Amino acid sequence: MLKPISARLSRCLPLWAALVVAAGVFGGIPGALACSVPVFRYALDRWPGEIYELRVDRDVAARSEIAPLLDRLRTNSLANLTVQMSASTGAGAAKLIFPDPPGGEAWSGLLTAASLETLLDSPIRREIARRIAHGDSAVWVLVESGDKSADDGIARVLEQRLKQWTTVASLPEQDANDPSSQLGPGPALVLRFSVLRLSRKDPREAVTLAMLEANSDEVRKLRSVPVAFPVFGRGRVLAAVPKENLTPESIDEICAFLTGACSCQVKDSRTGWDLLLSFNWDEELARVEEERQAAGVEKSPVAESAAKAETVVIRGEPAPVEPPRGTGWRVWGAVVVFLAVIAGIAGVGWSKRKP
Repeated sequence: MLKPISARLSRCLPLWAALVVAAGVFGGIPGALACSVPVFRYALDRWPGEIYELRVDRDVAARSEIAPLLDRLRTNSLANLTVQMSASTGAGAAKLIFPDPPGGEAWSGLLTAASLETLLDSPIRREIARRIAHGDSAVWVLVESGDKSADDGIARVLEQRLKQWTTVASLPEQDANDPSSQLGPGPALVLRFSVLRLSRKDPREAVTLAMLEANSDEVRKLRSVPVAFPVFGRGRVLAAVPKENLTPESIDEICAFLTGACSCQVKDSRTGWDLLLSFNWDEELARVEEERQAAGVEKSPVAESAAKAETVVIRGEPAPVEPPRGTGWRVWGAVVVFLAVIAGIAGVGWSKRKP
């Protein structure tokens, strides 16, 4: 199934670019494969989230109820966010801008204490960060279509395949004497995936959905079907995988990429994009490290079953945030790069996978 998908999407990427990516990741660059840390853990240890920019109307920033919030953001923010003042327009609008690339607006609307809170945090983003910090290799966010039968069916496929993967796969062997393969503070190195189901109707997740869609017209067209977004590291989204492409084979290949040895060139290839998260990664990983050591748990590779898929329930009726808008960009470029990367993995990383 993945082969025709790769062939169809490869027309969107120049051949030379695909060859450069493949060479950089799979050994064309000397020493590229020296690091044996899995991609998901290397990202957690060494890839800070790329910075979003909040552009605020100067008149709005001066308001008594807004100024203290912005001051706190500037001086003690846990989020991968910077604040910039913009010329007064009289509209009182603020804009959340994606890192470049992709660039463009992730959200725009009136800035209030409530909307700022929704920009910085949400139940599902908080849960993604918590799970990864406590040992999940990746969290698959399944954005529901609203068709219960279709959503439940694809959730079962995803859950069952992830569970099977963790029972047959293995992590790269770690060399304790290799400086490039040392793990940072945090949980034991395990194979563990989980699934979070997200309804498009949740008002507090409007900004999260905008970040997942990454201002891409192509991804917006997929709103009528379930779409899975594997998230790893410190909130990095690998790709948008719609229902038709979410096959056991493609799930296997994504898992193979995330759990394979990191070439240390992957992020430079612009594979994926980051979510805006308000989370103290260093502090939480240090706390998890202390708990792990106190429990006498080693950092050696261990396989664990995938957690059961679940739906995050948002209680109450918070005020809806204005729907996101902005210029489109071609997130499928990231998908194509990803496919170029995993094309090589498919031929070399399957010795322990069942047919």
